[in-house]
Amino acid sequence: MKSISTERLTLRPYQESDLESLSSILRDSEVMNHVLTGNAFSNPEIDQFIAQYMIADAGDGLGFGTLCRNDDRRVIGCAGLILCHYLKTEEVEIGYILGQMGWGKGYATEIGIALTEYGLNEMNRQAVFASVQSNNIRSKRVLEKTGMVFLCEIKIPDRGIREIYKTIASKERETYVMH
Repeated sequence: MKSISTERLTLRPYQESDLESLSSILRDSEVMNHVLTGNAFSNPEIDQFIAQYMIADAGDGLGFGTLCRNDDRRVIGCAGLILCHYLKTEEVEIGYILGQMGWGKGYATEIGIALTEYGLNEMNRQAVFASVQSNNIRSKRVLEKTGMVFLCEIKIPDRGIREIYKTIASKERETYVMH
């Protein structure tokens, strides 16, 4: 995973020193109620998540990194791009998990826009996807602010029913706007 910086945030590769802060976020039932399985992670699940999404690096720019504030370097969550396995596509999806200290400050939108731009412009993807629980109004608003539009609703194994959002490459976006 490549480092990505915005005005207020840095998304960087995972470091062992991040474990305590990320574990606290991944164990928080209120945070995890909105993502993945909808349940707080146990220690073995945290280890598995970190190994599968944050440490494994195939050199393709995919995976999750640690999300930190630039002003104090505090870990506020994790985010990244992964292959979108639940749709019949080789495109990528953005994902983010923010601790409660990062809620309501525009951080999700800021990193969502940066990841979407990275996927489209740096990775030359034609589209970037995201999945969200239908009752997660705040995350749906974030996805809309990143330029995504609702695509469909599907059942994803281990996640349940999710709304799928999609953004498209700039050229195709212009086509939608003009018609």
